[in-house]
Amino acid sequence: MTNDSSSARIDIAKHGQVDVSPDSRVRLIESRPTEHRLELQQGSLHAKITAPPRLFFVNTPSAEAVDLGCEYTLNVDDKAQGC
Repeated sequence: MTNDSSSARIDIAKHGQVDVSPDSRVRLIESRPTEHRLELQQGSLHAKITAPPRLFFVNTPSAEAVDLGCEYTLNVDDKAQGC
């Protein structure tokens, strides 16, 4: 969890990194050789992943993002709606 003046960087094994924006709530669900999974409950994260497809996932209240080895930003507002 980050507050309004903090951010965080999460290293995803040797497969990339996730930058968590201020006012965000992120939780580690699983980290093993065949699957890395986070949950974005609120806020925003920016992922830059170089892993093979379908190794990194982000759950949100409305969807599951399946990484294909790319870079993207996910947002979840305070009403748990994502984009």
